[in-house]
Amino acid sequence: MRFKNILNKITGVIFPERCAICDRVIVDEKGICASCEKITKPLMGAVCMKCGKKLDGNMLYCYDCSRKEHKFVRNFSVFEYPHVRESLYRFKYQGRAEYAKYYAMQAYRIHGERLKKLNADVIIPVPLHVSRYRKRGYNQAEELAKELSRLIHVPVKTHYIKRIKATKPLKTLDVLGRQNNLKKAFLIMQNDVKLKTIILVDDIYTTGATLDEISGVCKAAGVENIYSLTVAVGDGL
Repeated sequence: MRFKNILNKITGVIFPERCAICDRVIVDEKGICASCEKITKPLMGAVCMKCGKKLDGNMLYCYDCSRKEHKFVRNFSVFEYPHVRESLYRFKYQGRAEYAKYYAMQAYRIHGERLKKLNADVIIPVPLHVSRYRKRGYNQAEELAKELSRLIHVPVKTHYIKRIKATKPLKTLDVLGRQNNLKKAFLIMQNDVKLKTIILVDDIYTTGATLDEISGVCKAAGVENIYSLTVAVGDGL
């Protein structure tokens, strides 16, 4: 135990913990500095009962979800995208995989009890295509899924579904383009595994195109209930 403590201190000096929002070095275990904690507020109040976007008024669903039938039951999100845009960019593209711990802690604080009551069989991170995985060195959704798993005690299954198509970046496409781009992009790899309820994990929810495509594949494999959790939710298109 003493050796482990010494090792942790050495590691902390070489690789100091950084604030998940501004990336400054911090000394506590909250994952966020005091300044960012004051201004970075998770989604609270009325949200869409389908995608998790913030709502004005007494509506149950946002404008997008009131017009479209999604294949998943519900998405839970933690932040509005503009509040964590730079943070998520570093999380995805600049090697800040450690931000996953802070995101998961906030997800648990807001949605933990709801997620546990789902009685999910597994948590499944949205997979990256192998070419993108090699370029980044990790899958940010998988890092988040692992941290969430430790908190809600639901196992992670990383090889249940595979991304077999190298899709274009979704931010460059409109709604129809996203749907066409994702067609036949995912394949179930473990058809012998019977799952009733799953939680998909990803970094951002924008239009739901990715979650819908994966949900359709999972439903075809016999999964009954598909929920999802994302770090942030955008405004749609």
